[in-house]
Amino acid sequence: MTEQKFVESFDAKFPYDDEEAATALIHQGWAISPNAAFCVLEEICRLPRGAAVDTGAQHSLAAQWAASGQHPLMSAVLRCAAALIDSTPLSSQDAVGIMRDVSAYSGQYAALNIAYFSGDCSTPEGDGALEQASIEIRKQWETLESN
Repeated sequence: MTEQKFVESFDAKFPYDDEEAATALIHQGWAISPNAAFCVLEEICRLPRGAAVDTGAQHSLAAQWAASGQHPLMSAVLRCAAALIDSTPLSSQDAVGIMRDVSAYSGQYAALNIAYFSGDCSTPEGDGALEQASIEIRKQWETLESN
């Protein structure tokens, strides 16, 4: 299965309340690619509109995700995921720093999204810094992909 088809299979309909199905998606994501794995984590920590999931269940799924694979960005991105789950944004400076760390791993768009959305965008400065970092990193990756 391609990464895109995999992500489409659960986008906005992750089985938060079905442990067996959630576990299968976590393992399948890691088997496909790091970005597919981070897509699963993004779905775990960024609920679709209207979804009501206990934060304890989200933390449990994130821990299961972390125990199922390895990646150099795991620790930093899990910090961002926890901030999203708990609705306690990181400072925009911290989030931008993590985004810069993610930038070293071309194509890790889901990890970049998690870091981006974990940042405090409540001020124009914070919002601007997050947006500018995202634009720069995506352009950098697009340049690499086109070469």
